[in-house]
Amino acid sequence: MNKKYQFAIITNDYQEPKKFALLLKEKLQQRKVKENSLRPDIVFVIGGDGTFLKAVNKYNQQLDKIKFVTFNQGNVGFYHNFLVDQFDQVIDSLANNDKNLIINQLDLLEVSINEKVIYGINEFRLVNLSQTLSCDVYINDQFLEFFRGSGIIIATKTGATGLMKTAGGAIIFAAEKLMQYQELFPVNNSGYRTINSPIVFDQNQIITLKIKNIHQTQVSTDKKTNEKTINTQIVVDTFNFYDKLVKEIKIKLSTQTLKVFSYKNSLETLTMKLNKYFIKS
Repeated sequence: MNKKYQFAIITNDYQEPKKFALLLKEKLQQRKVKENSLRPDIVFVIGGDGTFLKAVNKYNQQLDKIKFVTFNQGNVGFYHNFLVDQFDQVIDSLANNDKNLIINQLDLLEVSINEKVIYGINEFRLVNLSQTLSCDVYINDQFLEFFRGSGIIIATKTGATGLMKTAGGAIIFAAEKLMQYQELFPVNNSGYRTINSPIVFDQNQIITLKIKNIHQTQVSTDKKTNEKTINTQIVVDTFNFYDKLVKEIKIKLSTQTLKVFSYKNSLETLTMKLNKYFIKS
C-alpha cells in the first residue's frame, strides 16, 4: 500500500496502550501520514479483541473503505496479528508495498433492524435474562420454531470462539462462509419445544426473528430514580440497539468482508490460537 493513506488509532482505556498510541501517532506523522479520525483509510487498533470490536463499531458504516492493523495489547487477541514492537516494521511495510504483508478478509454478519443495517464481526445476540423472551424464528421465510427462553446468539466463524463458545456452540474450522445459531436457556416442557441444538448456516440462508414481547419488556421505568432499565438487549458485537418498537430482525452473512492486515509468514492458525488462549497453561 504505497499510496498515501490517512489513519485513525483506537485503543482501550488502559494507560499502557494509550502510551503506545501516542508513540505510533508520532511515528506515522514523522512519515508524513495524516490523521483522519472521521474517514480513515487504515485504522490501527491497540488492545485486545474488545478494542477491535470497539473499532468495528465506531466505523461500522465505513467498513468497505477501511483496512485494520491490529496490535495485541490485551489478554485475548484472536483478531490481532502484530506486536507493539513491530510498529516500525509494519509502517515501513505499508509504505513499501511489502508483498509479505497481506489482507485477510473476515466474514461479517449483516443485521437489519428497523431498516437500519449493522455489521458484526463477532455475533448478534437477543437476550433477556430477567424475563422470558418470545419470538418466532424463520429460515428463508419458512417457519422453524416458536422460541421461548433467555435468548438467541448468531455468530460468524471467528465469533464462534467468543460468547458462542461459552454458550455451548461449535468452533468452526471450515473455509466456507458460515454462521451459527444457538439458543440460550430455552423453555422445554410438555407445552413448548425448541430445536435446542446449534445450527450452522451458509450464505444462502437468512434468519428472521419476529419478536413477540419486546414492547412489554425492553424498557421499564424505575419510579424512585426515574431511570430507564433495559431488560431485553439487542446487541451486534458492542453495538446496543435500544428501541422498544423493534418487532423483526433479519440476520445473514454479508457479501461485504472486514479487511485486516497480517504477515503471510507469521499468521497464527486457528489451532495455534485455540491452544494459546484456551488450553496452554
